[in-house]
Amino acid sequence: RLGAFRFLLVGAPGYFQVQGTPLNASDLSNHDCLLYRVPSTGKLERWPLPDKAHNGAHDLRAVLVWNNIDMLFNAAIEGRGIACLPEFAVKEALESGALKAVLTQEVTRTIHFSVLWPPNRFITPKLRCFVDFISLHM
Repeated sequence: RLGAFRFLLVGAPGYFQVQGTPLNASDLSNHDCLLYRVPSTGKLERWPLPDKAHNGAHDLRAVLVWNNIDMLFNAAIEGRGIACLPEFAVKEALESGALKAVLTQEVTRTIHFSVLWPPNRFITPKLRCFVDFISLHM
């Protein structure tokens, strides 16, 4: 197992200045939400919040829906609403202040990932480079 990444609810600081910052998951029903549609199933991805928040995609006020996280990211940067995105995809925007994470204590989803290769004593230089890169950036 190489590591894990978590999901974050993010929006532009300007969005939160105008709309206010949600204080709990239930507050999301009063916010513009940017949702992800899973291409293979056509279903809206459920946000990783506690069940008590009734956070199914149908409970969120969807203003935009895409099947591409780059589009969700760009819409969030532009202040169009709150998006649920993997932390690695928004890390630089969070560090620069272009995005702000909210409800970080309530988000419950973390994905673990592993890299597997056939067992032998030697790892090819290409594979070693890939594993090192993924470990560093994820």
